[in-house]
Amino acid sequence: MKLPTESKAPQSVPLLDVEQTYIGELVAITERPYDGPTRYRDDGTKVENGTSVIWKFRLVDSDGVLVTDPDGGDWTLWGWSSDSTFLDTKGGGRTARARLYLHALAGRELSDDEVARLLVKDDGTPTLPTQLVGRRVRIEVKPKTGANGNPGWQIERMRPLREQPVQSVTVQKKAAAAVIATRSDDADLPF
Repeated sequence: MKLPTESKAPQSVPLLDVEQTYIGELVAITERPYDGPTRYRDDGTKVENGTSVIWKFRLVDSDGVLVTDPDGGDWTLWGWSSDSTFLDTKGGGRTARARLYLHALAGRELSDDEVARLLVKDDGTPTLPTQLVGRRVRIEVKPKTGANGNPGWQIERMRPLREQPVQSVTVQKKAAAAVIATRSDDADLPF
């Protein structure tokens, strides 16, 4: 049995609505060694030394209210993926979850080169795509039961959040004036 100082209460879980789409802001991304059931590749070989990537999101409901635990404390939704960024171009639905998350956070489908630029530092060392922290997406959730038997939530679907920045009239006028100021006279036109 664990000593009281070694014991933790289960995390309080908010009551979410599976019919609602939440706005999720990526607040952190971490990784750790995979410790789940044995996994196998399509060719039957065992996956060795796997890595789990943990995508941590703060959620806001459709009324703009921050989702907290039942006691009003901070709460984050964790999305789990492997470290694979495979893209299924044949339409078989086997695109890696991490790749789907990257697309949603970027707001569009990324090429392999763009994904590589997110995952490799300028000096060539691998990194997590921390540039995406702060990005927002639409998230649908579903209930789950953790390995420890505690209830929780998991990401059912993640989609891009398309936002158009709103510019004030003053900003629009300044931008138009800057374009007009760079124009030369009509003698330079080819027609």
